[in-house]
Amino acid sequence: MNLKEKKSKSYSRSEWEQILSMTDNYRTLLVLEDYMKKYPLDVNSKLYYAKVLIGLGKLEMALEVLNSELVLSSKRELDNEQRLFSIAKILIAKEKYQECYDLIQDNNLPILKIYYKDAILLFLKKKLNILTDEDIKNSNGYLKSQIISYREDVALAHILRHKSLESDKETCSQFSLDFPLDKFYHQVKNLIPNINKINSRFIINIHVFKYNRVGIVSGELVDYIKVATIANSNHILSMYPCQNEEKFPYIDLNYDLIEEDKVKKISQIDKFNKRYRR
Repeated sequence: MNLKEKKSKSYSRSEWEQILSMTDNYRTLLVLEDYMKKYPLDVNSKLYYAKVLIGLGKLEMALEVLNSELVLSSKRELDNEQRLFSIAKILIAKEKYQECYDLIQDNNLPILKIYYKDAILLFLKKKLNILTDEDIKNSNGYLKSQIISYREDVALAHILRHKSLESDKETCSQFSLDFPLDKFYHQVKNLIPNINKINSRFIINIHVFKYNRVGIVSGELVDYIKVATIANSNHILSMYPCQNEEKFPYIDLNYDLIEEDKVKKISQIDKFNKRYRR
């Protein structure tokens, strides 16, 4: 095999672009595994595979990929940056804040600027109890101020924007007018964080809940809600109707937000079905 043939088999641009366009994380994992078997020397696929695993909470599997010989031997600076970035996300997910703080301080990771590096460091300093007066003084903006001192009333005011949007409804998500937003907010606080959390962002977790006809997205009625929280906490930053979230693990709240007597009846039916369905 000559060099040109070898290089052509190291990756496939068309297959890779198709993978990047996928939105179902579980399906993405399966396709990536097949892709990596076909192109075992493609470091990008390994790094992306680890990223998807982290999002789904498969942290040990992701670490194994990130510490594989192929990834560690890469000479590309961007590959190393992506690897350290993913390791930092894992450390936050595992609540190893000191290790994460040291990693960020010891390495130049330009990619963090995309993910609000100042807010990330603020989050870590708060966890490590090393916030300075200057940090607090400069904690402007919604995310930073909520990291410093979480306020439920501020969060609810932020979320309520999805009940009365003045912008183009065709491009925004909006709750149904009869959706019990305040009740939902206080109920889900007791359900998070849980095993279904999605580590899709650096210091923000996503939880998905199902509630029929919860709202409208791009003119379509939807049944799912995304709830964004400060990492590893039940401090809700935002929640909004969303489309096509069947691909993520979710908690069905349709029964929990209706009348108590109906809940009791449904609960008995569920118990019966669980016991005798096989």
